[in-house]
Amino acid sequence: MDARSVAGAAVRGIAGGRGRRAANGGARRRSASGCAHAGACRRRTGGDDEPAAPATGRRHRVTVMTRPQRATRASGQARTTVLVTGFGPFPGVPVNATMLLLPALSLPATKLFPDVHFVFEVLPTEWSAGPRRLERLLAETTPDLALHFGVSSRARGFEIEQRARNACAATQDASGALPTGAAIREGGAEHLPASLPVRHIVARLHQRGIPAFVSRDAGTYLCNAALYHSLVCAKDKDAAGRRVGFVHIPATLARPGGPNRGRTGACPLTWDETLDGALEILAACLGRARPGARPA
Repeated sequence: MDARSVAGAAVRGIAGGRGRRAANGGARRRSASGCAHAGACRRRTGGDDEPAAPATGRRHRVTVMTRPQRATRASGQARTTVLVTGFGPFPGVPVNATMLLLPALSLPATKLFPDVHFVFEVLPTEWSAGPRRLERLLAETTPDLALHFGVSSRARGFEIEQRARNACAATQDASGALPTGAAIREGGAEHLPASLPVRHIVARLHQRGIPAFVSRDAGTYLCNAALYHSLVCAKDKDAAGRRVGFVHIPATLARPGGPNRGRTGACPLTWDETLDGALEILAACLGRARPGARPA
């Protein structure tokens, strides 16, 4: 299977759900372009070793609901909505591990947390289209939690980012374009802190024997850009209480034929550990317990 086939399979497997506030028109009241800060958000982006999603994956979402979810929707009860994003290929990375992770994660996450609406989407790794698509997703789904995944050639396990930086490198995106400037948002804060319990997440991953680290540098490519944009949009009045964070995984977890399932010196994280770790991160962010934790 070549990179294009892998990307197509990933997109077809992505699962999603509409945010709980969409029912009362919350998403419709937002502008079509996204959050209230859209002018700043779309201007440009930066992040490091970050993936890009193929254009074909921008709008392909499939709603997956278990019976408990359907029952909850019918009763009108409010549920937590979680947006999970990844990226597609970008220069130097023909297959992005996150575009394989999302479809693999969708079914077990839905089964483990049947009372939660999940939206899984691969974003375009493009300075203009990526932030624009992310803003639209945030407006449409109004998530309680926005969890973004990307890849890094430096990662040796899960790297949980503590903050985003208002900077972007003059590096080509998946379409060959460059950012329009050196800052994501002119006049914006130099750094924005992630709103996830970063150290708690790392501790829980360690309890399961999974390599994980706290990171204070999300880079200056599209990973960092996505995190910065998402944090800016979380300041919107309609996003009160939203938690936002970013997780880097090793770029070597994927290859042209699919996931790299074995453990190597370059990638001490296995594919099974990656799936288990991603579920543990979701559980930690949702304040849920999972069986199977090892003593610290």
